[in-house]
Amino acid sequence: VHVRGKIRNYSQPNRIQYQIRVVEIQPLETMCQCLGCKSCESRGGNQTCPPLQNPEYELCASCYDVSPDREDRVAHAVYTYFDALGGNGFSPEKERKIQIGADDRRADVVLVNESEKFAAIAECKGAGYIGYGIEQLDSYLSATNSPFGIFANRADPKKWEFYRKQGQNKPDPITCDQFKAEIKKLTDPDFKTAYSRIQTLESENKELKKTQRGLKNQFDSIKVFLQSAMQGIDQARKKIDE
Repeated sequence: VHVRGKIRNYSQPNRIQYQIRVVEIQPLETMCQCLGCKSCESRGGNQTCPPLQNPEYELCASCYDVSPDREDRVAHAVYTYFDALGGNGFSPEKERKIQIGADDRRADVVLVNESEKFAAIAECKGAGYIGYGIEQLDSYLSATNSPFGIFANRADPKKWEFYRKQGQNKPDPITCDQFKAEIKKLTDPDFKTAYSRIQTLESENKELKKTQRGLKNQFDSIKVFLQSAMQGIDQARKKIDE
């Protein structure tokens, strides 16, 4: 049988006492209900898989081990993603130490330069697991100068969650395209120059449209004045003819 339970300890002078509470017992021949086991039916399925320890995991231990969404593989996918976005002195780094209060934590993957300026921080989990991942990412963003973050529990970037830091408030969700555009501003000097030029042109275009509206209003006023003047001339001619 497979036995699942909980263990607690009670510290006492010179010793620790344990208490074990069994919450579930299942025969080993029970077919695993993990979603991933459906993909391994060709080899008979995982007949002896233990039940899931946490309902937030979508894969049992056997399927998790071979899954592309195993945590270390998710972290590698994020590392590769950051590496493609890097430049201008920014590069990806795994297991980066971050000081949070008196604790030394390690962020899974960061995009950072030699001056300790962070472009983005990623918290990675495996196989769809969430846990305290969002809270961990929030704490890393709050403790650093990183303006952006990613929560990833899949190897596929399309399933990642992207965030922008908002001061002391909770980070705001943003789209993948927004994230890439903002990161490019930090890591691509040519992109940054082009983006600045675009902003300047947009500002100049707004001023030009404002000037055009002003000229149009003046033209309309002159047109009304000329129409009124022509009417006056026509009336004067009629009186002269009379």
